[in-house]
Amino acid sequence: MRRVKYGINFAVANGMTPEARGTPHSASILVLVPSDHVAKILIGGRALEHIAAHASLTYLAAPTVTSPLPEPCLRLELPSLSTTLRRRFDLFFWYHALFRHLQANRIDVHTSLKVMTLRPVSRLVHRIAALPLIANAVSAFDGKVMFRSDAAATRLLQELRPSLVLAPASAMDSYSHMVIRSALQLGIPIAMVVTHWDYFSKKGLLRVKPDRIYVWGESMRELAVSSNRLDPEMIRVVGVPHFERYIGAVEKRRESARVRLGVPTGAMALLFAGTGAPYDELTILRRLDTVLGRKNGVETRIIYRPHPRAWARRRAEHFDVNTLASVIVDLPAQDAPTPFEHYLDLMAAIDGIVSPFSTMILEGALCGKPSLCVSFGDEVNEWDFSAANGAEHIRAVRGQAWLDTCTESADLERMFEAFLEKLGDRSLSARIMQEIKRTIYYDQESYSERLCRFLRTDFAL
Repeated sequence: MRRVKYGINFAVANGMTPEARGTPHSASILVLVPSDHVAKILIGGRALEHIAAHASLTYLAAPTVTSPLPEPCLRLELPSLSTTLRRRFDLFFWYHALFRHLQANRIDVHTSLKVMTLRPVSRLVHRIAALPLIANAVSAFDGKVMFRSDAAATRLLQELRPSLVLAPASAMDSYSHMVIRSALQLGIPIAMVVTHWDYFSKKGLLRVKPDRIYVWGESMRELAVSSNRLDPEMIRVVGVPHFERYIGAVEKRRESARVRLGVPTGAMALLFAGTGAPYDELTILRRLDTVLGRKNGVETRIIYRPHPRAWARRRAEHFDVNTLASVIVDLPAQDAPTPFEHYLDLMAAIDGIVSPFSTMILEGALCGKPSLCVSFGDEVNEWDFSAANGAEHIRAVRGQAWLDTCTESADLERMFEAFLEKLGDRSLSARIMQEIKRTIYYDQESYSERLCRFLRTDFAL
């Protein structure tokens, strides 16, 4: 990967002449990679494997990306985001888009963790700026004056002349956003691939509309239309590349995975998947451990996997989680990403999931594992986690067979015992894997094949 400034010849910047790059395809796609997380999804998930056979792919990465990317690959600094003042303005406009989204859908701003992290005066300013007449003026200043395009991105796009720009739809992604706006000014088509479950809910931040958006499932498509006022014709249901690898991949590794994770022979195992939001998970774990301590029958272990990027949080009690008899702590490494093989082991070893709405409940459902989600406030942290119940992407999965939701603290023990009984239903797994298709679509084709088919049809590649 080479760092380039605008105006430098693309092939020379990559150390390649046009002849060395081989015969080009008739279509060329510029793939935006703003972060290592997106690199993991698009490259690690092999999302672009099939389209690469039909078009020339060039990767454009933000300077902060450290993941290895296929060649040809460029790094480009964007002058539109180069100063502290401009970055602050850009962040202001992202929050403005969020407040407009919340107001348009009559959603209480207190249900958004992003909003609640703002200072009270900032929340007041944004609520005023989101009033209809003011909001239109603020958005116009954003899109037509302050961040209309980026000079470096425009020069590079003029030189590369791609047939299509393929961008992630991830939260507050300023890098991709500025390249997209520059492409739109040049009349270059834009396709967006959604990378977050909650993108059209608490992160419903479209500051610009692409030509096509590729979403996870039908429920996300409906949310994009109803809450973001998008044309249904611009949205395609494709699935999720980095989750698809779980399907059919865990059955044969169950026993070896349980040995590696320390689950006793013959025991039932649950995964407690932690959340990044400030929440007192340890008190929940202690209560569940107490239930298991007095319960006769099948021995049960809880594998506690804290969120690798968990926000600081308070807790009601101070104790060492390792002292809980039924809990196995699975700490994520802080200096390196967790190998996918470890996540496969987790899904293979467990019988179900307990979580404060971690995205891992979706991964579990793809493996036929049911979940019990806790969604009541802990009365310790300032963020009231019960607000999660109002999130649109969570409401979309409520009531499905694979998900039970505990919304009242007083019901936790009773619902946990009922959940343990539910795990004995051997017919549940097949029902879950069919039901989850509405949230995360999959079929006999791979994600890469479906995405390739849609891109070729939608953009005549």
